[in-house]
Amino acid sequence: MRILIVEDDSELGNLLKQYLERLGHESVTHVPEGKQALKELQLSSFDCAFVDLQLPDVNGLEILKELKTTDPSIPVIMMSGYPTLERSIEAMRLGASDFLTKPFAFQDLVVSLERALREREILLENISLKLDHQAKLELEKLNKQLEANIEEQKILFQVSNELDEVRSSDALYETLIRWASTLTNAREMGFYAIIPPGNQLVLVAEKNSQQSHISSFPKIINRNNELANLTLKYSSLGKNGLSRTNIPSEALQSHSIHTWLHSEFSSLNHDCNIWCLEIRGEPFGFLVGLIPKENPNFDKSKQRILEFLLKKAGLTLENLALYESLMANFYGILRSLVNALEAKDQYTGKHSERVTHFALKIATYMNCSNEELESLKTVGYLHDIGKIGIPDDVLTKPGRLTAEEFELIKQHPVIGESIVRDLGFSDIERSIIRHHHERWDGKGYPDGIGGEDIPLTTRIISAADAFDAMSTDRSYRKALPMERIVQEFKNNRGTQFDPLVTDAVLDLINERTQEGEASDTRR
Repeated sequence: MRILIVEDDSELGNLLKQYLERLGHESVTHVPEGKQALKELQLSSFDCAFVDLQLPDVNGLEILKELKTTDPSIPVIMMSGYPTLERSIEAMRLGASDFLTKPFAFQDLVVSLERALREREILLENISLKLDHQAKLELEKLNKQLEANIEEQKILFQVSNELDEVRSSDALYETLIRWASTLTNAREMGFYAIIPPGNQLVLVAEKNSQQSHISSFPKIINRNNELANLTLKYSSLGKNGLSRTNIPSEALQSHSIHTWLHSEFSSLNHDCNIWCLEIRGEPFGFLVGLIPKENPNFDKSKQRILEFLLKKAGLTLENLALYESLMANFYGILRSLVNALEAKDQYTGKHSERVTHFALKIATYMNCSNEELESLKTVGYLHDIGKIGIPDDVLTKPGRLTAEEFELIKQHPVIGESIVRDLGFSDIERSIIRHHHERWDGKGYPDGIGGEDIPLTTRIISAADAFDAMSTDRSYRKALPMERIVQEFKNNRGTQFDPLVTDAVLDLINERTQEGEASDTRR
């Protein structure tokens, strides 16, 4: 066969070319660009083509159209590492024989090529035999396969898109469990993570389709329990379904999940199946499912999707770890800048730390969500980072500021947001930095927004910031007595401060005052 490969990744293109040549094909041509491919089509004819969907110069769909215009019987297999649902469907409708999602195994390429060649044979037979009855049946079968491929591509796209959107390992585990339960129709599904050095497995997520509050899975499996004399095994997906293989890990060979869980649940007419999630070839955890023995819906297509789900989840976990490490370094650098900035002024030292600490107390008192608490922990320390852009002689000036100097100070929220703009903060987190000097009545700065247009976390930081400013010594005055601070919050309730946040602050001040009085009494 004469095969054309259009792939801008030279390493992958050459690898495919060498592999196909080893299979004994007449000629294999690899070109890295779409324009070069169009020239080749004018000079030569081909029996089959592999085309990357995203090329640097020409859309892969244009190459597909040109190939089908030249010879409608040419099977074209599209390839992409970042497929979109719309483009996958469009490629199939334009006549693509199959769609390979990168990374793919050579076995996937061979299966896809065999399917494409069979399609070409049928099409050529139809042309010569005027679409006789058998050909019609074959075409109907191919159409059904095409519809199944489109449906599979839709699901793969949904899986890939959801995993690309996750921002935490907890969210990833939940997504993994939900998709695995849907694909396998499992009665229960759980994910066990391996805790270093490998002598303990912890259940980090689970799903029960029966809505039962009683879990069939132990929370922890470790070396010293009843599994100690068994060998840990897991299931891999092959041509004959699920096959069991030993894990090549010394630290894990004193365990067994599969044998034990299988014996535990065999009486319930469910099979216990286990799949390993790997990162860089090393076991990271195990997906454990209790699946009905008669489960015709768990076909080879669902198995392929489950394999993709596990591979993609492993890559996502690795990327999350790298991202979280990188962002932790960024936050550390920024916090160091804030600490250095505040250290220049004896009156504002540790200001951001105190504000964040009190803001978290307020948020906890107000039953804020975990997401809101995390936003305060992350960004609270950085709310004044924009002061880096304000001259030192203004920031550390003894005494009150002039009107011009105050206008300079008012720029620090905008400067702060510009510093963190590209660090992946959410809108609410960026608001903590930009809007912590806005007021409930809309008379604050820099944007003059008010009321609930200001996110709750920002309103909390604003109140905590004001409390710290009043309760600490400044160059132009001493710290205010607590009675005066309480009165200031009462006077500005509903004007400068959110009424509900103000009430929480007053309650916390009252609690602290009572605790102080009780302490004095004990002395």
